[in-house]
Amino acid sequence: MAETITQLLTRDHSHCDDLFATAEALGDAGAAPAAWRAFSAAMERHLGAEEGLLFPALDAAVGGSLPPVQVMKLEHAQLRALLSDLTDAAEGGSWDEVSGLAQTLLVLMEQHNLKEQSVLYPMADRLLGARAGALVAELTPLTGTPRA
Repeated sequence: MAETITQLLTRDHSHCDDLFATAEALGDAGAAPAAWRAFSAAMERHLGAEEGLLFPALDAAVGGSLPPVQVMKLEHAQLRALLSDLTDAAEGGSWDEVSGLAQTLLVLMEQHNLKEQSVLYPMADRLLGARAGALVAELTPLTGTPRA
C-alpha cells in the first residue's frame, strides 16, 4: 500500500520532534547551537514543503482558499519567528532565553501538529484522491525525513 500524505508528514513531524529533543537535551553544551540549527533547518524544510506543495494542492482541489490552510499559514509564521529567535539565542549563548523559547515553541508545535495530523492531512488524503500519491512522491525528497 502506498504511503499517504498523513503518514509521510506525520513521520516528518516525528523527525523534527527528535531533532528538537536532541537539541534540548544538549542544554548549553558546545554542540547545542549546531543542533538547534539542524532542528530549525528540518522545520523549515517541512514548513516549506507544506507551503510549496500541499497547501496549493488543497486550495486548487476546492477552487479557493481553505480556512484550515489559512490557519496553518499563520501558525507557520509564528513557528518561524520562534525558530529564528531560538536559533539566535543559541548562537549567542543565551541559554535561559533558549530554554524559555524552546518551551513556547514546543507547546505551539504540539498544538499545530495535532491540528495537521488529525484534520488537515486526512482532509488532504481525501480531497486529493488519486493526486495524493503523486503529491507524496513530490513531498518525500523535500522533507528530508528518514524512511521508517
